Parts: sequence; C-alpha cells; structure tokens
Amino acid sequence: MKTRKEAIVHLKALGFSAGEWDSLQAGSIYVTTRPDPTSDDCLVHQGRSVVVYPTVEGWGIKGPPEGAFGPSEVEPSVYGSLDEAVEAAAAFVAAGGGPLTRISRDLIDRILDNPDPERVVSGIGMCIEPRDESDPELGLSRPEMNFCSYQTYNAEVFRNGHAWFFLNPSGGEVARILTAFEEMGLDGPRAILLEACSVFPDARVPASREDRIEAIKALPYKETMALWSRLDREYSGDWDLERSVKEQVARYLREHRAEVLKPETNS
Repeated sequence: MKTRKEAIVHLKALGFSAGEWDSLQAGSIYVTTRPDPTSDDCLVHQGRSVVVYPTVEGWGIKGPPEGAFGPSEVEPSVYGSLDEAVEAAAAFVAAGGGPLTRISRDLIDRILDNPDPERVVSGIGMCIEPRDESDPELGLSRPEMNFCSYQTYNAEVFRNGHAWFFLNPSGGEVARILTAFEEMGLDGPRAILLEACSVFPDARVPASREDRIEAIKALPYKETMALWSRLDREYSGDWDLERSVKEQVARYLREHRAEVLKPETNS
C-alpha cells in the first residue's frame, strides 16, 4: 500500500484529454483543477484511483462509479479545503478502498461492446495487469497474453519504431508476439514484423538483449535502418491499417470475453 506522500500526484494541467488518463497509476490519489473529471470514460475504465477535484462549494473526491468495481467505492463528498479532501481520499486508500481487485462483469462487457474499437482496446488494456510475475505468461489467459503481446509491439513501434523495439527488452519477445498475431488474425502486423526480422541471420532474433545488440551491430547499418524506417511508416503511418488492426483486436477480445478478466470479475 502506498503512503500518502507516495500516492498523491499533483496534476498541474488545467484538464485532461482522454489519452492522458492512460498514464494514471492504480491505487493512487490524483489532484486536478478540472471540475468533475470522472465524466471521462477513460477514468471509468481506470477507476481504481481516487481523484480530488474542485467544486463550486469546495473540493470533492471521487472514486469508481457505483457498482463498477465492487462494494468499496468512495462516496462523492465535498470538503472545505484541498487538504481535507486529500486526507479523506488518503483514508479511503489506506482503508483498502484502492487499489481494487474486483471488477464488475457488467463494466467489462460494456467496454467490450463499445462500438469504438479504440475504446475497447484502451479500456481492456487499462484493466489487465500481471497476476503472477513468476509465470512466463504472467498468470494471464491465452487471449489476455496475446492481447498484451499486441500491446507491447504496438506501443513500442508507434512510440520509437522497430530499431528501438529490437534494442529494448521487448525485442526478445518476437516469437511470442508473432504467435499472438497469428492467433489473433493480425496478418498485416505479422507480415510487417516478419519483414523487420528478415535482416537477422536466418531471420531469427536473439532472445537475449545482449546477443540482440551484438547482432544489430553486425547488420549493414544503412540498409537495415532504411528497411525498418519504411516498415515504421507502413505500420504507424497508415490510418486504415491502424483502424482495421484495432477492429480485429476488439473483435478477438469479444470472441474470447469469457477468458478476459475472469478472476477479477469472479465470473
């Protein structure tokens, strides 16, 4: 459990876009100057944290919406000062109100059935967490692990491209990611990743980061960077591909909903 000092994150921005909620950490206390921040659907998904926000009367605190994450929701209340509101939020967290480990099945089904694939992918991504760090599959179901493998590749390539993907620890997960793409029906990303791997001897990417770095050093620099740069553009610069990939990921999650967040929903 976080201490009060560790839990409080002061957000200096005047407001948030939906994407900015992605960086919130579970079981924390957030202070914002945006009135009623919990109207954002992304916070409903993240929902394991407590937000302190301004109201006309003073300062309020809000946690997960009623019924979404089990019986330990924080009641909306108004406090005369920021310190009082933070103390109340800290008491809620310290009492075990957050982070929460129970998620209602209804909430997960609402996320999965959202017609916007972006909301499905981001919503489920915020809810899935490793259950067993000692397990190579992190204690996750096969569909959950496939989804996380997709998320790993997607985040790395969108953020920094294939060069950094291979240099980072995630580059050691190529075999697992390729399997995930095949099982999820993500033919486009799989073809791109296979071509990116083709520069390695026998198209085999070393699992060890040290061996991978040495292998990359031995590759023809200009040709390799040119290929990876082209594949970066193909993957992250094609809006139609991005949309179709997320539609397929959302479809895959819906098809396997019984295996998505089953322990957390006790279903």
